[in-house]
Amino acid sequence: MIAGRLSHTATSLDSGRVLIAGGLDSFETLVSAELYDPATGTFLATGSMITPTYGSTIGILLPDGKVLLAGAGFGSDLYDPGAGTFSHTGGMRTFRDAAALLANGKVLVAGGDPDDDE
Repeated sequence: MIAGRLSHTATSLDSGRVLIAGGLDSFETLVSAELYDPATGTFLATGSMITPTYGSTIGILLPDGKVLLAGAGFGSDLYDPGAGTFSHTGGMRTFRDAAALLANGKVLVAGGDPDDDE
């Protein structure tokens, strides 16, 4: 990886690449993101997240090819792989640790620890 990180998300994209976003390094919560290309075994930097996230953040590939990064009380971001950019989508009041894409295109987000409420 370009940046050493832990507690990050890794989401497979329609292109076959993997979006790796957020996480922690030795000093801070990261906003950086990168793309891993399994065909070449290489990593490429992409746009920076709006909201630094780690831990229970969830990456969900949406039907339009964008990725919803949600789960932390700090906010949620939407990644557009065509533009290589993130935009802010708002936040949730409780940390979550599970999500599923429903047949109607909506995302069900559940689970988490009520003691982590903000």
